[in-house]
Amino acid sequence: MAKIKEIAEKMNISVSTVYKALSDAEDVNPETKKKILKTAINMGYVAKRKGDNHKRICVFIDQPEDNHVQYFDYEVMMAFKRNAIHSGHEVSIMSLDYTLNHSKSFDELMDEYQFDGAVILGLSNFNPYFEQLKTTSHPVVILDNFLDNPMVASVCCDNMKGMKLAIDHLVDLGHTRIGFINGQNDAYVCKERLGGYISSIALRGIAFDPELVCNGNFTEESAAPLARHLVSMGVTAIMCCNDMLAIGAIKELMGMGLNVPGDISVVGFDDIKLSSYITPKLTTVHTDLSQMGEKLFIVLELMMKDNRLDMSLQPSYLEVRESTSTVNSRAEWLDSRSG
Repeated sequence: MAKIKEIAEKMNISVSTVYKALSDAEDVNPETKKKILKTAINMGYVAKRKGDNHKRICVFIDQPEDNHVQYFDYEVMMAFKRNAIHSGHEVSIMSLDYTLNHSKSFDELMDEYQFDGAVILGLSNFNPYFEQLKTTSHPVVILDNFLDNPMVASVCCDNMKGMKLAIDHLVDLGHTRIGFINGQNDAYVCKERLGGYISSIALRGIAFDPELVCNGNFTEESAAPLARHLVSMGVTAIMCCNDMLAIGAIKELMGMGLNVPGDISVVGFDDIKLSSYITPKLTTVHTDLSQMGEKLFIVLELMMKDNRLDMSLQPSYLEVRESTSTVNSRAEWLDSRSG
């Protein structure tokens, strides 16, 4: 984890300026403070623990039964919890279910349990708490979503860059008819990744065809009928909004007698641990989930010290494995069907 001196050296500014910015001093230019906070987050800065620095933090989980939450958010949550406990904080984990919480408002929950801050994983826009978070007065950090409230910060993977890397990989392999299996079309992360898909194919000179975009719900099971539809539309590759959808698509394609990647290439997003254990091993956009959990903690610590942040991006890169190949064999298969 970075020290104040290392942040100062990285930014070529004085140690005192960094210290004052991280302490929310008023005599630091707001733009400079914002840049320092961003750098501190990216470098992994955590303040030294003081005797009175013990905080009560809650990790709220929306839709805990969702496979996407179980695989993706679990890894993030455990990394967050490790960092928080190491820094002397107390961490609780609760479901963000309005009914289970006896219809108590978000602020009522925070006050009742005396939480100093909260992290929310898997937040759905349909959750009643979503609207309440727009006016909360408690420091909150949400994962892969965004709310217009200075008390709510966001940590997201770089969806646009990740999608561009995936699409470029497929186009470089010769694919121009690329289907997209999305998650819930109202979810922030899905809107981001769909936007990345559309802009990325456009940059490679491929016209957008709305018939090649299907909406699932993040689950493996929802991918099956969507994969069948995309096969009927003559795609040679399928880009998926997350790894569970990609795994479901691969199972369905193989059940149809198709070879992955010989007939159709498939790419996922997130790189959950399961991705490297399936057959074929999944080519996917990698996000370091452990680092994302650490970044959630760093951002929340800064928020609890009265710093105000908006969005922090976690870098993404493409992990090329076994589920993608050149377009040639699939094109021949399509020709044989039409003949």
